[in-house]
Amino acid sequence: MRYPTCSARGSIYVLTLLTVAAVGSMVLIGVTIRNASNAESSIIEIVNENGSGVMTAAEYAMQRISADPNWNQNAQKSTVFTDLEVGGRSYTCTVKDADTDSAVTDSTTRYLLTVQSSSGIGNEQAEFVYVREKLDYHGFLQGYDLQHYWPLSETEKPTYAADLEGSYTGQYEDPNVAGQATNDEGGYVPVFQDSNDHIEVPWGGDFKQSQASMSMWVYFTGTDSMSAYGILGMLYQNRTDRAPTLSLYVFNNTLLAYLCEDGSYSVSNFTFGSAKAFTSKEWHHVAITWHHSNGFKMYLDGALLQSNLSNTDGMDTSLLFGGYQPLLIGGGYNIYSSTWDEVGFEGSVAHVALFDIELSSTEVKEIADYKPDLTADRLDPNTWVRVYQD
Repeated sequence: MRYPTCSARGSIYVLTLLTVAAVGSMVLIGVTIRNASNAESSIIEIVNENGSGVMTAAEYAMQRISADPNWNQNAQKSTVFTDLEVGGRSYTCTVKDADTDSAVTDSTTRYLLTVQSSSGIGNEQAEFVYVREKLDYHGFLQGYDLQHYWPLSETEKPTYAADLEGSYTGQYEDPNVAGQATNDEGGYVPVFQDSNDHIEVPWGGDFKQSQASMSMWVYFTGTDSMSAYGILGMLYQNRTDRAPTLSLYVFNNTLLAYLCEDGSYSVSNFTFGSAKAFTSKEWHHVAITWHHSNGFKMYLDGALLQSNLSNTDGMDTSLLFGGYQPLLIGGGYNIYSSTWDEVGFEGSVAHVALFDIELSSTEVKEIADYKPDLTADRLDPNTWVRVYQD
């Protein structure tokens, strides 16, 4: 199988919370080691030999982090949990970038945690490094004849959308949309709001394909059932009497796709998804495939949504009348409009990939089952430092 066997945020600990109702707080007690190395086991043994105060705070911090898909964003507040007062003892935990010894940023993967436990008879303090690293989604996609990959995970108002597999760098029409939300695994994604904030990828020869596939993750928030919301799109040429070569969009919570290689409009070039099958406000994996012999297919969450076996067109554009046109991400074209109006999107589109082959149904399912921003958590076993203060 091509997808990983490890689970998201796979902590080496099973942590149990005990609710202390009298003070309205939660104190973490107990830790069972699973799949821990000898070095990690030694750490736990050493800290447990000398009392439970600072260890309790450390365990609680680890539980909070392991359960938080937005940990990186929350860590930028410099604290792991609100200060606790339980049973005459106080608990605190702060965090910073372990490599820079400064505040956490979007690129931080190693977090230096400082936990403190204090009471009337003494204080304890410990430091250790918690590591959260993303699994290699890009590497995973490379197993499927990947040509181009736009994760769209940029932050800090970027100008360009990186193509991690090729050289087709996109451009944000509105840099403010980048990194404005996170997906279910805590990865940064753009948030589109209208027809003026999409991404444009300049035309290149790889956009002329007789067989290919595209994969992406989509979160839809539009509410107007009479409006079209564009996910992807490309004009055949910049001329109103020519239909687009590609348009993937949502209309009344239904996915529609259009593929045409000569600019001539025909209803036979459509692929319609099941009515209202594309639910809003949840992440969906969407894939489209085309082949000069096998037709045009649309997949939703790893399952075949609809096929148009009679449409054996590919994607193409013309050098005439405006020249080669860019690929739009977070925008498309309303095929029901005689002027092929450009329509924007409301929501997020991320992890867009172009493959040089028609993916099989099994391959689409494998890609849909692999969440793009999965992470693996661990402790750095050589970083535990503990200090006692009277």
